[in-house]
Amino acid sequence: MKMHHAFSLPALVVAGALCWAAPPPAWAQAAPQTLTDPSTGLAVQTVSSATVKISGTMSGGTESVALSGTVTIESRAVWSELNTAAPAAVTLTIDLSGISGTGKSTRAKYVTNAREIALRQLSATDLVDVAFPFYVSGTGGFPSARTGLARFSFAYDVNTGVLTSASGSLTSP
Repeated sequence: MKMHHAFSLPALVVAGALCWAAPPPAWAQAAPQTLTDPSTGLAVQTVSSATVKISGTMSGGTESVALSGTVTIESRAVWSELNTAAPAAVTLTIDLSGISGTGKSTRAKYVTNAREIALRQLSATDLVDVAFPFYVSGTGGFPSARTGLARFSFAYDVNTGVLTSASGSLTSP
């Protein structure tokens, strides 16, 4: 009995490659949550989050340091209960503690425990720079701290306040 194959080998290879393709710059961690004013039924706060893979090389100081890791971002869009036509504010909580790296000459491990809170006006797109300290692991931070710069690009649905995409990079300030 002769069997017929529904898919050709090239079609299976392409389908497999699409399934294992690199993830987009940001993945939503949870479904957005919207809080409403019970008396008016209007949205007053929307919470969404994303995880961003980030990397870059910090130059200067005693050596160049290649840093990479993941940054967790929580976005809270808040509308005024008194004037819902006014632009919403966005509070961003940016956790950079997932970033670490290696010194190019000493091979020392560098880490950060930085967290930043930024208050922004809601717009369709936003660019945010965050200066953060990084230091040789095990030194307690302050004696050897250096400064890095994380640059983020965000996109929002301005009608709902949901963070729709996030990307970032690391650079020297």
